[in-house]
Amino acid sequence: MFYKLCDFYVKMNPLHNKICSMAEKFLYDGAIPISSECITLEKYTRERLQQYQAMKDYSHLSLEEIEFILLAADFHTKILDFDAVMLHSSAVVHRGECCLFSAPSGFGKSTHTKMWQKLFDAEIINDDSPVIRLIDGKPVVYGSPFSGGTFISEDKASPLKAVVFLERARDNSVTELNNREATKLFLLNTLRPTDPQRVHRLFDTFDTLYRQTKFFRLKCNTDKQAAVLAEKHIYKENDYEG
Repeated sequence: MFYKLCDFYVKMNPLHNKICSMAEKFLYDGAIPISSECITLEKYTRERLQQYQAMKDYSHLSLEEIEFILLAADFHTKILDFDAVMLHSSAVVHRGECCLFSAPSGFGKSTHTKMWQKLFDAEIINDDSPVIRLIDGKPVVYGSPFSGGTFISEDKASPLKAVVFLERARDNSVTELNNREATKLFLLNTLRPTDPQRVHRLFDTFDTLYRQTKFFRLKCNTDKQAAVLAEKHIYKENDYEG
C-alpha cells in the first residue's frame, strides 16, 4: 500500500492492524507522479519481529510495538536523503506557523503544548515525531502516523516558526540558543544515522534550519504562565522573564 507522508510517496505494508489504523488518514490511492520522491519501507515478517523480541532491548515489547518502532526508524532514516529530519517533539500550529517543543520522554512537553491548545486555540499536528522538511529551501513541519503514545497526528503541514527545548525549572525564562547549544540539543532529540553519508545530510539539513529558524531554551514549570511567556517571546520577539 502507498501512503503520502510529508509529501513523500511511501510504500509500507504493516502486519498489524493498529499501525494500519494509525496510518489510515495518510493512505494514497491515486497515481504516483513520475517525478515524485518515493520511499519503500522494510517489510517485516512475524518471524523476524520475533527475533527482535528475543533481544534484550525489545523483550518487554509486543510484536506490534516492535514493528511500529522499526518502521518509524526506517522512515526517519530514509527521509534524510531528501533534506528532511525528524525531531522528537510536539508540533503546535499557532498563527499559521509551527513551533516545535522538544524534551526527553516523560518531561511533560504534551502538558505544555496542551496549554497552548487551551490558551491560544493552537492545534497539535503531531505529539511525538514530527518531520521537518526543506521545501524550496524553507523549513516546513509535517505530521505523520509515527506519533508515539498519544497517537495525536494530523495529515497537515505548516511553516516552521521556532524550535523550543524545554527544561524543568522553578521559574519561567526563555533564552535564545547559539549554534553550538542548538546543535547539541537537536542531536539529542533526533534519530542519529550510522551511515556517514546520512550523517552529513543530517548536519547539512540542520545548518539550513539554524540559519532560518530561531532556537530557544524554555526553562519552565507547569503553570500556564510558561506558555504565555513562550508565546510572547516567540511571536512578539521581545525579551521576557517571569
